[in-house]
Amino acid sequence: MRLLALIFSFMLLVGCASFDSAPCFYTFSSGDKEGLVNCLKAAEQNDAYAQGKLGAMYYHGYGVEEDASQAFYWWEKSAEQGVPEAQYKLGDMYSKGRGGVLTDYKLAVHWWSKAAEQGEAWAQYKLGRMYADGKGVVKDLEQAVYWWNKAAEQGHDWAQYKLGKMYADEGSEMEDYLVAYMWLEIASSGGHITASKSKEKLAGRMSEADINEAMELAQEWGEKHK
Repeated sequence: MRLLALIFSFMLLVGCASFDSAPCFYTFSSGDKEGLVNCLKAAEQNDAYAQGKLGAMYYHGYGVEEDASQAFYWWEKSAEQGVPEAQYKLGDMYSKGRGGVLTDYKLAVHWWSKAAEQGEAWAQYKLGRMYADGKGVVKDLEQAVYWWNKAAEQGHDWAQYKLGKMYADEGSEMEDYLVAYMWLEIASSGGHITASKSKEKLAGRMSEADINEAMELAQEWGEKHK
């Protein structure tokens, strides 16, 4: 019964558009006793999505004992076949030094770049951070903005917040309070609490007319990206 409960939890938490949460080829129900075995069999036959699922299972301990090294093993196989979710996860492992590998920012950037180019929003956000911080790559604020914009257009609130903070940086080459307020408004309207606090601080440096203009820009952006 305990195994069945774990399988059911896995179906809810891992069976869906990414390996952690969206529909995929391998779902498991409380009545599917062979689900885990079938997924492993498919992964061993080089099915990229089954490999990605197994990686998520091992990483979170869904239906199997938690094992970051096994998670890395299966995500690497999936990533090498071009699955963006697995590429993102692999980049995450390298950035944190998990799964039996040492921290390697260059390899993190390598895998996040591959996922980002396929439209994976979290990879785009993380890649933007690497360019902003100069980790694994030469620091490049234009590249940071480029990738954060890509993620922000997909509704990624942390990317929206980072854009707002970058443009709000007083005295920096990117300073633009109108654009900063716009992004902070967009992020805070989606429930990003830190963005909301940053927006309030920024308002103290802006005129009422500028705030109104920035709000209009945010509204126009929202209409365009419905």
